[in-house]
Amino acid sequence: MKRMFLFLISILLLTACKVTVEEQLPVEGKEEAIVDEKEKTTPSDEKEVTAPPKENEEEYRLKIKGESPKLSKKAWDSMQQWREDMYHFTAEHETVYLNGPNKKMVALTFDDGPDDVVTPQIIDILNDFGVKGSFFFIGSEIEKNREIVQKTDASGHLVLNHSYHHNEMTKLTEEEMAKEIETTDKAIEAIIGKKPSILRTPYGDTDERVVKVASEAGHTIVLWSIDTLDWSHHDANKTVKNVVENVRNGDIILMHSASIHGENSKALPILIEELKVSGFELVDLATLLNIDAYKLE
Repeated sequence: MKRMFLFLISILLLTACKVTVEEQLPVEGKEEAIVDEKEKTTPSDEKEVTAPPKENEEEYRLKIKGESPKLSKKAWDSMQQWREDMYHFTAEHETVYLNGPNKKMVALTFDDGPDDVVTPQIIDILNDFGVKGSFFFIGSEIEKNREIVQKTDASGHLVLNHSYHHNEMTKLTEEEMAKEIETTDKAIEAIIGKKPSILRTPYGDTDERVVKVASEAGHTIVLWSIDTLDWSHHDANKTVKNVVENVRNGDIILMHSASIHGENSKALPILIEELKVSGFELVDLATLLNIDAYKLE
């Protein structure tokens, strides 16, 4: 009986020790499990944390370049002020452009045509180089040079609106502005069967009222980021220099194709070659800005 009692006591003691050991094991096992889970976790198991998008990230905007020794100090100072004003103005108006995106592309644009001498010469040069240009024609000149307008369009260049009388738009009433735009649209449509949706205001003269009227007429306003100032110096070398020394990605280059700008027929081939050597693709405004050149009826 005594032996049986001692045997039972031994069993109870062994059971108590086993329970005590087993109660301690999970603590060590939990620590190992945590380590194991960390080792087993792969980057794909973790929730990816991405940086929030940058707010107010500055868009690609260019200051207007180009100079001429023929300008008086007063004229130069006035131009510089206008350039600065337009730089800030375009930042506030998404339908008004100074330049295109930060890509190795530029656009050649030609104002104040059509005429029957310089405009066709420029078209021929562009065609020879396989380059597409953007022409801002004056409505009153369009009706005098219908064949040139047809040739411009048939060659794949853009025929765009430069108002009818080439007046300063900001000095007109809104009704007069609308008439300048609409009459030119109709003159272009009568010849090529399309209404332009891109406007360049004469002298770049643009304000809130002009933007309002142009938008209501379905037009984007496109100015320029390089002014060759060909109208000031009438010198082919200076025209080329103004572009080559200032050109940047996305530049919109302003030249003229009226009869008084014969020097541009000399400057243009040199300019195109220089730009191509520098790796720039020469495109029209619709391509550069990714906008429609004509109204979709």
